[in-house]
Amino acid sequence: MSSDKNGDILRPLSDSEVDELLDLYKVKFGIRNFHYLLLYNQRKWDRQLSEAHIPRNDLNHISLRKQFYTHRRGNFRTWGTYVSLHRDIVQSVSFFSWQPDGAAELWECLEQTQLIEWTQGALLTNVDLGFCNRVKELAVSRGVTAIQPRQCFGMVLSHEDAFCAKVPDLPSEFEIRRLRAEDAAMVHNSWPNKGEGSLTYLQALVRFNKSLGI
Repeated sequence: MSSDKNGDILRPLSDSEVDELLDLYKVKFGIRNFHYLLLYNQRKWDRQLSEAHIPRNDLNHISLRKQFYTHRRGNFRTWGTYVSLHRDIVQSVSFFSWQPDGAAELWECLEQTQLIEWTQGALLTNVDLGFCNRVKELAVSRGVTAIQPRQCFGMVLSHEDAFCAKVPDLPSEFEIRRLRAEDAAMVHNSWPNKGEGSLTYLQALVRFNKSLGI
């Protein structure tokens, strides 16, 4: 897992600090905000992995571990400034700050850190529209020669709605059931994003998430 790099502008947050950050996003944006959900899911996985006695450096579960950082000389409690790094087939990066007038603290993080693998296929996720153009320019300045932007839409269903959802009628050759460990390979074979997400990642998701499959 990522460790503190002396001199880098990014400082890793402790678990208790990530919990504080989670609470800040809940108060600021509510529980359906994607940055809140990113933090929430990671802390859920942290607890599940801890209960299963899986150490943080276990390579079979490293894809369920995000490391959250903030500006080394800043205070995340002021603007919610964070950068998260995640390791699987490629590195994925998420970031946000609600600092007004351009989010200077966040851009110092992104422009000065040595931890982002710009030219090795780093995948930038949950990028807010207001940050898109500038982060593209930053990627090009770091030597990135091909950028493939994708627009993603997320759907959040409340627990109450999900609990009482009606299962649609399906053709006889289909069934809806909870995913099992042996399903991971089948899902991975047909997964459009398998160049970015590993079979090991899907196996861990099936184990620790309560997921349904058709």
